[in-house]
Amino acid sequence: MPTLNINHNLDKPRSSSATYIMHSIGYGGKRIRISSGFRVIPSDWNKKKQSFRASVSGFETKNELLRKHSTQIEEVFNKAILRDYELTKEYFAKSLPFSSGFEKEKGVLDYFDEYISFSEKTKAKATIAVFRTTKKHVSDFSIKYRYKLTFQSFNNDFYEKFFSYIIEDRGLFNNAFGKYVKTIKSFLTWALDKDIHRSREYSKFKVYKESNEPLPLSMEELKKIEGLTLNDALDRVRDLFLMECYTGLRYSDLIELRKENIKGDFIHKVIRKTKNPIKVPMTKKVKAILEKYAEKINGYDLALLPGISNQKMNKDLKEICDKAEMHDEIILSKFKGAVRHDRQVRKCDAITTHCGRDTFITNSLMMGMSESTIMTIVGHVKYETFKKYVKFKDQYLSDEMKVWDTK
Repeated sequence: MPTLNINHNLDKPRSSSATYIMHSIGYGGKRIRISSGFRVIPSDWNKKKQSFRASVSGFETKNELLRKHSTQIEEVFNKAILRDYELTKEYFAKSLPFSSGFEKEKGVLDYFDEYISFSEKTKAKATIAVFRTTKKHVSDFSIKYRYKLTFQSFNNDFYEKFFSYIIEDRGLFNNAFGKYVKTIKSFLTWALDKDIHRSREYSKFKVYKESNEPLPLSMEELKKIEGLTLNDALDRVRDLFLMECYTGLRYSDLIELRKENIKGDFIHKVIRKTKNPIKVPMTKKVKAILEKYAEKINGYDLALLPGISNQKMNKDLKEICDKAEMHDEIILSKFKGAVRHDRQVRKCDAITTHCGRDTFITNSLMMGMSESTIMTIVGHVKYETFKKYVKFKDQYLSDEMKVWDTK
């Protein structure tokens, strides 16, 4: 007859908040865990005595119920032995009156879901979308290559194989791989901080981040767009894009603008991406666009600008830029591993919402605005992020000077 051993342990003994008390049932070399249904802050739990401390309200009653649970577990166990029932998790789950089911042993992807749920409280929707995509890629990779996912398996072998999967199997580029690895590292650090694992192999993972070249509109191109005659739908897209070009604000921040963000001659906004506050001076053109939509606003809770999805706006922008005859051929470059892939397209077909921010920063530099002022307005904290625009301006001026070589 197998010996029965019952212990009461905390699910997460190092948690800073209340955690479940688990019944650990051992018999015949096997062990299962089942929730007692009680939660307690670890500091209120006596680990040695496996009971609630006297500081807990109703501790005597709760400790008595834990003892009752132990008695019920023993009764169910003895019944199984006498009747020669198989001692399984399912048997205990059906037989124990307090049981709502056994703790499911969580896997990496279960914890990934938990991390995503936790992050939804503080991260932008676009970031959460990246987290979900990352988890799907990790899951698909593990299925295709039968790669067993454990916290210890996030090592150099995983990194190299996952890189091949993303680049070769999925046909994506280095920046996409870097985005997914960054998410994986964030997830694993979160799990490490919660004492879910102790492996630090993942800290060696390199995060690829190749800076995309700015794709700004020149002042001449901007004036062409301003002068176009458009239908109402495209006119709204143009206005939103011009606001990006005039302020340097991202699309995600512009569509959130409310009346309370306007204070005097400035737009005050906490940037969604960085959570940092910025203060953007409003020019006459910015005020004109806001006033254009002012009569349609009936409350402080409503957006100041028309709501347009990012996907639709990117599609319509290409049509607008086509009408503005932005047909110069440009080269777009991306990397897969060490291999560079160039694609030649018309400029109008490459314009996206992000080009509005590129346009503001680049043209501000061209017109002599100081780098520090621009960085303050757009919320750039690191010069490393900003210097690609300076490099672009310097290259542009160098190309313009070549006109002297033709004289």
